[in-house]
Amino acid sequence: MTAFHTADGAEVVSVAHALATPLRSVGLQVWRGALLLADYVLHLASQQRSQHGSGGAFCAAPLRLLCCTALELGAGSGLAGLVLSAFARRVYLTDTGGEVLANCQLNAQRHLHRAAPPPGSSGGDASRGASGRDRSGGDRSGVCVRQLDWLDPPDWLLPPEQQEQAQQQEQQQQRGQGLALELAKQQEQQRGGDAGGTYGWSQADRQELQQVDLLLAADPVYEDVLTESFMRSATLLMRYAGRHSGRRARLLVALERRVVFTIVEQRAAAPVYDYWRTRFEAEGSRLAPLAAASSGAVLAALLGAKQQQRLRRLPFRWWGAA
Repeated sequence: MTAFHTADGAEVVSVAHALATPLRSVGLQVWRGALLLADYVLHLASQQRSQHGSGGAFCAAPLRLLCCTALELGAGSGLAGLVLSAFARRVYLTDTGGEVLANCQLNAQRHLHRAAPPPGSSGGDASRGASGRDRSGGDRSGVCVRQLDWLDPPDWLLPPEQQEQAQQQEQQQQRGQGLALELAKQQEQQRGGDAGGTYGWSQADRQELQQVDLLLAADPVYEDVLTESFMRSATLLMRYAGRHSGRRARLLVALERRVVFTIVEQRAAAPVYDYWRTRFEAEGSRLAPLAAASSGAVLAALLGAKQQQRLRRLPFRWWGAA
């Protein structure tokens, strides 16, 4: 368990996490990008609160945090999303794998005491039903932990004309790979249960995501296949909101530019970051890029000086769906 504090010593959030894990459980760790992203959220929210308190038009900011609906991709322990939940109307923390999702849910319940439990769960605040709606009939609020597998995003995110085709392909795969799918399901249950069933998406969740304002992710990529899948999932979510409500959801990403010596090029390079950047720019050109915001005022106190300097040179950028 680690407690994270502001510069003046006030505790912001405490999360349970691992210091080292096998590759399949990396979501149990807290990565440097999450520290930077959480700090940036605090910085930006503080600015917007000041503007709002003085009568400023905080809703006109390119990246509005106050009272927004947000979704974190690859949330892991949930650090950045839980920090954001202090300002947002509703936050979805998404990841995959039963062990990672269970830890994220426990962190949310421990910190907020108002996290909306998974559909069918009896956990959460006693004043709420299993769906996360107040028993008094009020609007849903708080934090939801849900499974979102970038390699297999839900069909309902697709445009209607693509959903039928996706369902047909899935049925063909199930007929041809029945045994393999059954073995995969058994392995998933051994690793932490049926995460898809426990942390599945309800119809109310789908309606909420039609109004999503912000997607955020911290250190989401470390391999090219995941980079493609991450960008596809983010794009699907932004277009889903745009298609149903006309919202221009923003995508905010923080990650470390990891430099390695590559044998192929015989030099120090950051191939994973460079590939992600090309995909990010390609999607951004199709999703109406907005002006970049400086990250110079953002401090990640737990990073070494070299990492801080490297990260400060990388501007935060966000994209909105057309």
